[in-house]
Amino acid sequence: MNIGEICVRNVIDCRATTSVADAARLMREQHVGDLVVVEARGGKHFPIGMITDRDITVRAVAQSAISVLTLPTTRPTWSEKSA
Repeated sequence: MNIGEICVRNVIDCRATTSVADAARLMREQHVGDLVVVEARGGKHFPIGMITDRDITVRAVAQSAISVLTLPTTRPTWSEKSA
């Protein structure tokens, strides 16, 4: 058996300008773990890359987690909460 016999030929694509949230939504709606990123040239679409659910998790979510991890770890006192 070769790859051509088992590969998915009906691929889901997006543009490089698609937001991360929209790409994740599209993956969920289409039940896929990756999207082919395409660029329009001369009326045709050419693949320029891929985005995977792992890319979103590792890059986008991890980047957000970094900012959460740098928040102050001290709890406000009762007097600070009521101010």
